[in-house]
Amino acid sequence: MPSAKKDRTPRGEPGRDAALDAHVRQFAREAAGDPRLTSWEENFLVSVAAWVAPDGPGAHRLTEKQWAIIAQITAKVEAPPGGEPLVEDADPAEDLETAPEDARIAEDIEPA
Repeated sequence: MPSAKKDRTPRGEPGRDAALDAHVRQFAREAAGDPRLTSWEENFLVSVAAWVAPDGPGAHRLTEKQWAIIAQITAKVEAPPGGEPLVEDADPAEDLETAPEDARIAEDIEPA
């Protein structure tokens, strides 16, 4: 009589979230090629990708300091190119200033 096979399905570690691991791994892989990152930041992302790999400890085991570094890198990668911050509250009137020569043209066009 054949012996009963042991359940060879690996059991998930309590607290481990496969979706979170996949999300962090995807971010680490995509951000690693960003030219704005330092070599230290790129190496950090490579180690994070290995950390959250299926055979690694998992994202739930990252420390607060590691999450803080990931947040800093995320902000750096999501910033607009050139390091200029997005201006959302710009005054549109500043963009519509009329040059003196345009004012004369407008006076010629408007009916009296």
